[in-house]
Amino acid sequence: MKMTKFGYITLLVCMIISMHGVAQQKAELPMGEPRPYFKLIPYPRGFEKDSLNRLMNYLLEKPSKTWDRSDSINYVFALCSSENYDLAFTVFEKLKLTDFVNQDDFHVIQQLLLFKRRFVSRHDWLDAEAAKFPPSYEKIKLRKRITDVNNLINKREWSLEDSVVFPELKNPNWAKLKKGSPEYIQSIVTLANLFDDALRDETKYESSFNRALSLSFVEFGDFLKQHISLSDAYICYSIARYYDGYNNDISLKLRAIKTEINGHNFLLPSIREIFPKQRKGLFNFQKIMEKRRKERDSVQEIITPPLTLFVDETIEKKQALKGLWDETIIVVGLILILLGVIFFVKVKD
Repeated sequence: MKMTKFGYITLLVCMIISMHGVAQQKAELPMGEPRPYFKLIPYPRGFEKDSLNRLMNYLLEKPSKTWDRSDSINYVFALCSSENYDLAFTVFEKLKLTDFVNQDDFHVIQQLLLFKRRFVSRHDWLDAEAAKFPPSYEKIKLRKRITDVNNLINKREWSLEDSVVFPELKNPNWAKLKKGSPEYIQSIVTLANLFDDALRDETKYESSFNRALSLSFVEFGDFLKQHISLSDAYICYSIARYYDGYNNDISLKLRAIKTEINGHNFLLPSIREIFPKQRKGLFNFQKIMEKRRKERDSVQEIITPPLTLFVDETIEKKQALKGLWDETIIVVGLILILLGVIFFVKVKD
C-alpha cells in the first residue's frame, strides 16, 4: 500500500511526539537532592567486630583467676557488647573506675549508666570526658541535656506539649540568613555539624527505646528541614521513629516530608545506609565463654590419654603366689590350734 504525503507527515509528527515523550520521561526521573553545605553520612553502630573478637578470644583463653584489673575492665566492655548490662554494672561498680585513655570507652560506660538509669553518675562521666577531651566540650553539653531529658521523662516530669530539648535550634534569627552566605555557613552549618557529632556519640551503642533521643532527632530534623535540606530531615525523622515508634507525630512528619520530597522529584535517601541496624545478641560473651570451655574440655579428653600403670607380669604372679602361700599358712595354723584345744579338753575329761 502506497503511503500518501499526508501519511508521511502524520507518521513524522507521531515519531517526534513519541521521542519528545521519552526525552521528557528521562528528564523527569527522580534525582538526589543537592546538598552542597551539609549532608548526613552513615552513623557508626555498635562495637567494631574484629577488635571485639580479639578481645573476647584473649579473655576466653586466659583463666579468669589470673585476670588483672585491665582484664576485668575489658570484661565489662565484653558484657556491654552483648547487652548484659546488669552483670556489666556489677563488675563496673566493684572496679571503682574513674578514667579512661580512649574517648570511646567513656561512651560505653555512659551508655551502661544510661541503661541502669544512673543519670547523676552519667553526668559525672560526661564531665570527666569533657575534662579529658576539651575540644568535645560543646557537644558534651548537648549530650548532658539529653541525659537531663531522659531523667525528666523517667520521673514523669517531662511535657511533650511544652518542653523543648534544644531551644537553640529554634532561634528565629536563623531564618534571616541567606543560604550559602558566609554567615549561613558559620552559623547554620556549624551548628548542624555540632548536633550531628553529639547525636552520633549518643546513638552508637543505643539500640533500644529512647524517647529523649527520639525527641532530639525530631528537633534536629525540624531544623534541617527549615534551613538545610529535606533529605537530611527525612533521615532524622526516620531515626526518631526508630527510637520511639509510639509517637504518632513522627509518623505524620514522615508522611508530610515524603510528599514534599516526591513533589520536588527528589530520591528518598536510604535510611539503612545512613543508620544501619545494630545486630542484637551478636556477641553473647557468657554463652561463648561456656561454649569455648566445653570445646576446650572435649579436646583435652581426646588428646590426653587415660592414666595407665604398666606392671611386670612375673612380679604380679609372684605377688599373687606369695599372697596365696600366706593365706594357706594362716588356715593350717588355725586348724592346728583348734585340734590342740579339742585334744586338751578330751585329756582333761
